[in-house]
Amino acid sequence: MRNLRGFNSGGKNNEELKEEMLKNYGVEKDAFEKYSAMDEDALISELIKSVTASKADGSYDPRKMTAFINAVSPSLTPEQREKLNNVVRIINGGI
Repeated sequence: MRNLRGFNSGGKNNEELKEEMLKNYGVEKDAFEKYSAMDEDALISELIKSVTASKADGSYDPRKMTAFINAVSPSLTPEQREKLNNVVRIINGGI
């Protein structure tokens, strides 16, 4: 597997890359800062609430969820990856 540490797309700095990635997943910088202060349980709870609301209003896009999971999974520990997979099973099971 290739190591992409230090990869820099088009000479952008880390802050620009982070903002671009967040926008690609529909996350605003303020939301990122809010969620970065939460522990795992609070994040899982927030994710489930958000997905429930998105499914209710018809805006849930499973492709975006899959892309996000694929993007973050490599940086997770095996335990975190297992928790994420369990949350995805809950989400796909119709909460």
